[in-house]
Amino acid sequence: MLDVPRVVQGNDPNNKTKEINVEHCRKILGVVRVWRRRVLRAVGAVGMGVGALTGVSWAAPLTPLYYDMPNGDVGSFTYWDDGYTCAGIVACSPSANNTSSGAPLFGGKGDLTDGVIATQNWFNTPGLYVGWASFSPPIHFVFPSAASISSVRLYFDDANGSGRVSLPGSVTFTSGVNTLIVPVADPVGSAPVDFAFDVSSLGATGSIDVRLNPRDRWVFMSEATFDEQTPTPVPEPASFTFLVLGGLAWAGMRKTFRTTV
Repeated sequence: MLDVPRVVQGNDPNNKTKEINVEHCRKILGVVRVWRRRVLRAVGAVGMGVGALTGVSWAAPLTPLYYDMPNGDVGSFTYWDDGYTCAGIVACSPSANNTSSGAPLFGGKGDLTDGVIATQNWFNTPGLYVGWASFSPPIHFVFPSAASISSVRLYFDDANGSGRVSLPGSVTFTSGVNTLIVPVADPVGSAPVDFAFDVSSLGATGSIDVRLNPRDRWVFMSEATFDEQTPTPVPEPASFTFLVLGGLAWAGMRKTFRTTV
């Protein structure tokens, strides 16, 4: 406890107390005022820091509920989305469409969102790709609710023209009346490659259309992922922060009293 001297009358035979005078009182009040200002400044700084943090945002993975698209085609192998299954949310396409070239797939999910990313070319792992020939496939991704999608990452095969398989020349993103066309640069090499597309300008949306515009005859894609821009969660600062500040103030005041009184 704080060792504050008491006012006594007469003499203390055990010498356990001290007589306090007006000067001591002034010192005590001065110390209290100083620490009051310090605590208020610290509280203000914490408040400003919390206010700044709430304006920060971060990217979080966003999983589609389902996607609709035309099935892939047949070449040297079959390049269908044969893993496509009904998501159970809306009406779904017949399962027979999974093994029919160009057949409409709707209300489900499959190879493009199963988390399996091809690391070899189409002629080594054809089953990991969905491929379309001489066609710009529109792929309609639907999400649980309206979200501010910051980026879309698409995984392609880049066979450098082997079998007339190349990266798309561009990708078109559409949300409502907003459209974004992004050219795709062809990097050196012939390994599978992925691109992250900034689509934040499309605004909040519950769905997004992705259209792959071919550079040559074939386009192969193995996966699509999405990131949502969300506010940074800030812990409630009041109880913990003020407890710490109070403890610091109490410790500082005890130290100051012992050196000045």
